[in-house]
Amino acid sequence: MEWIFCGGGMRSKKVQNTELEISALALGTWVFGGDGWGTSNEQECLSAVATACEYGINLIDTAPIYGYCAAEERIGKAIKGRRKNFVLAT
Repeated sequence: MEWIFCGGGMRSKKVQNTELEISALALGTWVFGGDGWGTSNEQECLSAVATACEYGINLIDTAPIYGYCAAEERIGKAIKGRRKNFVLAT
């Protein structure tokens, strides 16, 4: 497969046998949950998702264990109304 460029100059690739196109980099969100990292600031988490999007990152890594779903709740707020623009990996 060949990498192509998407928003913000980020490379992306179509996932074989799907309609998904993912960025070369993913945004990891373990820290969004605060668990194991101390506390986390919700506004900074929302800003991190917005910045990642500006740079063409559409792949977000999350899991229910990240703050016992706190990370997923914050991601939900950050991408509300734009869900189709992101690929969530868990």
